Amino acid sequence: MKKILISMLLIIFLTACDKKNYVVCNNNVVNTNENYVLDSNIKIYYKKDRVLKIDVKEDYMSSDKNVLKYLKEYKNLYYDNQNDLYGGYIYDIIEKENHLILNINIDLSKLDVKKMVNDGKLDKYYTKQNILTLSGAKEYYSSKGAECE
Repeated sequence: MKKILISMLLIIFLTACDKKNYVVCNNNVVNTNENYVLDSNIKIYYKKDRVLKIDVKEDYMSSDKNVLKYLKEYKNLYYDNQNDLYGGYIYDIIEKENHLILNINIDLSKLDVKKMVNDGKLDKYYTKQNILTLSGAKEYYSSKGAECE
């Protein structure tokens, strides 16, 4: 009887620990004017309704090396500036043949959300307490064309 009870508690514990705590959003953009295709995968990690961090993988594809070079320079400048202004951003850029891959991690616990909201950046997606909710994050990425689960 004791073994059965322990087994049942273990199953309940493992099931609870396996609970998914993120939402995935995906986006695909074909930009014929700029000559690239962008595939984005966004993971929004949350606890209750509060977003804790966001991991983004952007894969830019182009046969035009100048487009990829420009995107690399622009993204380096953009994320360096975002990190300098608000903190919380870690990113890396990987170059492969005809691909520029960005891995962006946004840690909201290190982000100066108050400053970001005061600067008018994404303010409509945050609560009055400067909290990014799951619904706010999904709304933001959906406004950019992503489909969220």
